[in-house]
Amino acid sequence: MSAKRGGSSPADSPWELMRLAVQSGSPGALLEQAMTPFFIGHDFPRHLRVRCSSLDFDVRYWYFWLTDVPLEEIPRSAVLQRILDNGTDVHTRTQKVLYALQQAQSDGDMVQVDAVEGYADTLATKEIYPGVALSGHADALVTVNGTPYVLEIKSINGGDWRQLKDQPTLKHQWQARGYTLLFDRPTLFLYESKDTQRYKWIAYDPSPIDMMALQTKLHALSEVLQSQTPPPFCDQVSDSVFPKYTIGSCAYCPFQRHCHEVGQTGHEEEFAFLTNRGEQHARPH
Repeated sequence: MSAKRGGSSPADSPWELMRLAVQSGSPGALLEQAMTPFFIGHDFPRHLRVRCSSLDFDVRYWYFWLTDVPLEEIPRSAVLQRILDNGTDVHTRTQKVLYALQQAQSDGDMVQVDAVEGYADTLATKEIYPGVALSGHADALVTVNGTPYVLEIKSINGGDWRQLKDQPTLKHQWQARGYTLLFDRPTLFLYESKDTQRYKWIAYDPSPIDMMALQTKLHALSEVLQSQTPPPFCDQVSDSVFPKYTIGSCAYCPFQRHCHEVGQTGHEEEFAFLTNRGEQHARPH
């Protein structure tokens, strides 16, 4: 099977990178440069639904997504792609074990694996408000000691893993709130340390206030879709249920330029930086 080339200009071709690596005199650099263009992301179909995994994104992002604004290409380094691929490998390995457990289980066992993504359909979709359909893939559905859970598998670096206490990260809390709407189950997070492969388990059952925050966010999205008016940038929204802007929030957003063009955001300096970064990335090295 032939690999797809990552670069679009002759200077980005594997052969040009190989020539530059040869000049460096390092066989390791030569091999790495030859491999780099082949670390490419996977293209997934774009469904006009709100994904549970990105519920922490602000309403402005989801407005652009659901109105089918064209996606911009965001440069992705080979290192970042390897990080993402390693996370996928953790999911695949764990799901194989869960499926084997499901095949071996008996009625009455305290742990029951109900369904595993990749071996059964674990996709749920529901229209929450007009124009706003929520969708989510459960990594697995399990029942532990009589309590049903959505099982969510996460791989995180050792520092973040050690800082986890009795609550999942805020981003993951938003994701679990979506799962509660779709599956009517709390979420059991399995965090695996990338450094030691040790596990940490955190069960999260969203409070009524948490679920109200999610409903408020989705309702606001439905209203701006019906009015066909882009919502304000998140810094301009005072309601505490909306995640606030932090440095780097725009860095991997596929709507950077469009967001800037349709209205002032209050972050012109960062948009200028991102624009320059993108132009530099496109230049031959």
